[in-house]
Amino acid sequence: MRGLLLLLLTCAMQQAMAQSIEAARHSRPLAMGSLPPTEISDDVQRLFIKQQWVPGTVVLKNNNNTLRFPLLFDVYSNQLYYQKAGLVMEFLEPVHQFTMRIMRKNDSVDLLYRRGYPVFQKNTDATYYEVLVDGPYQLLRCKAKTIYLVKEEVPEEQRTYQKELLFAYLPDGKLVQVKKDKAHLLAQMPDAATTIEQIAAQQKLKLKNEEQLVRLFTLLNKAG
Repeated sequence: MRGLLLLLLTCAMQQAMAQSIEAARHSRPLAMGSLPPTEISDDVQRLFIKQQWVPGTVVLKNNNNTLRFPLLFDVYSNQLYYQKAGLVMEFLEPVHQFTMRIMRKNDSVDLLYRRGYPVFQKNTDATYYEVLVDGPYQLLRCKAKTIYLVKEEVPEEQRTYQKELLFAYLPDGKLVQVKKDKAHLLAQMPDAATTIEQIAAQQKLKLKNEEQLVRLFTLLNKAG
């Protein structure tokens, strides 16, 4: 009987150690100090500054299972955090994409962020982009601090949360910067130029604002 109890105790200890190792492999506690209040326009960054956790889902790069955690996302530093058992954690395994459900104009909105896109200047394949339109033609937005380090080389203390860049991820796997300007869009997306011209004419889109760009990319995906 004593031998059996010893065997059971040994097995239990090995299982506990294995679970601890597995947990450590996936995540680790991260200390976060209190952050100063900052007047910013981005909803997600505002939540991070105030440390207000929101419901989210996470898909890891090497695992298609959907994980559900309260999330915080530092848009500027491009860093994702989650909360588990009262601890602030960060993912050690690569994240493919995540969603955050936030309140906007008295309604809940799911925001999608994804990484794994081609390198673009100072942005790497680890840079998260907000996916404004998903599909073969993706419209993306980036507000990470790396976008300051292309031509401007703005010192850290002089950067703000206001700057953003828009991108198109194309069916051929290219990532190109786009602007709220029809001529620039046509030049950056020559393979789709004819279809863009047709959609813009039919829908009377001047493509001078984000809403119209979202409309264009949505219809571009439906056009096949």
